[in-house]
Amino acid sequence: MNYLFLIFLQVKINWFVNQFSIIQLNFYVNSCKNILLYPLQSYFYTEAGETALVFFRLVNLSNQNYSIVTTYTIFPQIAGVYINKLQCFCFEMIHVKPREQLDLPVVFFVSHSLKTDFPLLKKIILYYDVHKFI
Repeated sequence: MNYLFLIFLQVKINWFVNQFSIIQLNFYVNSCKNILLYPLQSYFYTEAGETALVFFRLVNLSNQNYSIVTTYTIFPQIAGVYINKLQCFCFEMIHVKPREQLDLPVVFFVSHSLKTDFPLLKKIILYYDVHKFI
């Protein structure tokens, strides 16, 4: 029998765009029992249009195997058009062995047109849902 556990992980991204289009991204993630998912850096700087790389660490603290799938939602929804993920662990089945630790990359860029289309947009929030199967 498979058990589905929905884990609410919030990755909060604050955007501060100055005259050079520098963007500061801050990440915050909640964890759950037996499975930890967290960003390896709490913030970093990037420019709109440049490719960015962030890593999340997934740790199985239990003595049993799990299969995990993550999904995400972006708020405000229109901001999803401007965040282009090139590589992400979302929507992929990840098999984690007992006590295993994995570093999962996310490669993305933020479109230049975000600043011109929505100059007042200062905050984008990503909500990650982790579905854990035994």
